[in-house]
This record gives sequence, C-alpha cells and structure tokens, in this order.
Amino acid sequence: MLQQAAAAVLSWWSARSVFDHHVPLFAPIATLVALNTPVGGRGTNAVRVLSGVVAGVVVGQLAFRFLGHDALSVGVAVLCALLVALLIDGERITMAQAAVGAVISVASGQQAGVDRVLDALLGAGVALVFSQLLFPPHPLALLRRAESATLEGG
Repeated sequence: MLQQAAAAVLSWWSARSVFDHHVPLFAPIATLVALNTPVGGRGTNAVRVLSGVVAGVVVGQLAFRFLGHDALSVGVAVLCALLVALLIDGERITMAQAAVGAVISVASGQQAGVDRVLDALLGAGVALVFSQLLFPPHPLALLRRAESATLEGG
C-alpha cells in the first residue's frame, strides 16, 4: 500500500512539473491501476494500461472528429475502442482503459485525449520503475544472480 501511495504521489508531482497539468488526475490513476495486480504482473499491467489508453484515445478522437460530441458518438467510440482492445490482447484491463479513454476523448475534446495519453505514459512509466527497478518481483533472486556474477567475474 505504501508503494502504491508513493508511486501515486510521484506521478501526480511529475505530471504537474513535467507537463504543467494543473489537475493531473490520470497520471496517478494509471500508476495505481498498473500496480493493482500481484507483484509478478505489474510491469505487464502497466503496458496493458498504456496500450488501452492509447487505443481508446485514438478511437475517441476519431469519433469526436467525425461524429461530434453526443451520446451516439460515445457509444460508437466505446464499442470501437473495446473491439480494438480485444484485438490488442483481450485483457479486461486493456479493454477497460480503452473504453474510458474513448469516453474521455469524446466528452472532453481533442486536448483532453492528448493529456490523457501523456499522463498514462507517465503513470505507466512510474509503475514500471516501481515494479521493475525499485521493488522487483523477486529481489532475493536478483541479489543472488548479481552475487554469482560478481564471484564468477573475479
């Protein structure tokens, strides 16, 4: 829980500092969603979150551009985003993020979609750093490999 809280803080702060987002909701959300899985699958989950967001935003932007800003546009965008996510990997997290990205893009317009992708990229990056570098799945195995490599090299 502390890891997720620290990662959310870092994502929020980074999005405000790096992208100058005044209310950077999606960076910490992407981080939390990516880290909300068993330890061994967090890196994969981060990639799934990001691919779902990108798919949803692209589909949502196309729906917004060609169909406008109404309920039918949201419905078409969500259906198409879900189909694209199904083709990507069919995982629930990818599909959910694609659908949410599509809704946000149609509802908020073009800039919100770009901001969402940037925030998701940042959030997934923070999740990857936390899950792969700072808190790897099997830290003792990593230490043993490093120790063996050092002893064999010397």
